[in-house]
Amino acid sequence: MVENIEILKSVKFDYGIIELRSDDILTYLPNKDVKSFTIPQLKLAIDIFLDITNGNPKLYFCDISHFTDSTSAETKTYMKSTLHLFAKAFAVTEKSAFIAYLAHIFLYLYKPEVPVKLFKTKLEAITWMKSLEIK
Repeated sequence: MVENIEILKSVKFDYGIIELRSDDILTYLPNKDVKSFTIPQLKLAIDIFLDITNGNPKLYFCDISHFTDSTSAETKTYMKSTLHLFAKAFAVTEKSAFIAYLAHIFLYLYKPEVPVKLFKTKLEAITWMKSLEIK
C-alpha cells in the first residue's frame, strides 16, 4: 500500500526548507551550501518548528547527507537543550562515515531526551519513526 503524503505547511528560509507532512512528520532539508549546524541556523529553524507545529512536538526527520563539517560543542549543547521542544523522535540521514562518527559521539556525550537514530535513506528513517509507539 502506497501512502499518499501531503505537505500541510512549508517554510523556506535562508538555511533550507521545513515542512509538516500529513502523516504528522516534521522535516528539515538544509540547503546544499549548509555543511554543519550552527546556533544562528538552529535558532531560526526552531522558531519555524515551533510555529509550524503550534508548539506540539512531532516526529522529526532531517537530511544531513551532504554535511561535511563538524558541529561546535556549543551548538551541540544547544541542540540537546532544544530538541525536545519540537521533536518526539529524531531520524537523520547521513552518507559520510565522518559525519556518522560525529553523530554517534554527539549521541553518546549529549544524550538527547528523545530517541535519535541515523539512517542511510529517508524511507528507512520514516519507517523507524512510524514504528515507534510515541504519543
